[in-house]
Amino acid sequence: MQAANSADFAVAQFRYLRELLLVQALTLTLTLTLTLTLTLTLTLTLTLTLTLTLTLILTACRGATCTAGRRRSCATSSTSPS
Repeated sequence: MQAANSADFAVAQFRYLRELLLVQALTLTLTLTLTLTLTLTLTLTLTLTLTLTLTLILTACRGATCTAGRRRSCATSSTSPS
C-alpha cells in the first residue's frame, strides 16, 4: 500500500498492466528513434558543411596563400619607419 501511495500513478488491477507497459515501451521507442534520427542528421549536416567549406576555402586559396603572405610582409615593412 505504501508503494501505491508514493508512486506517480498506481494500477488498481493487474489486467491493465500489460497495456500500460506497451504504451510505455512505444513511447520510449519513439523517443529514442527521434533522438537518434535528429542526432545523426545533425552530425551528417555539420560534417558535410564543414567538409564543403574547407574544400572551397582550400581550393580558392591554393595560389593566393603566398601572395597574401607577401602582401602582409610588404605592408608591414612599408609602414615601419626606415
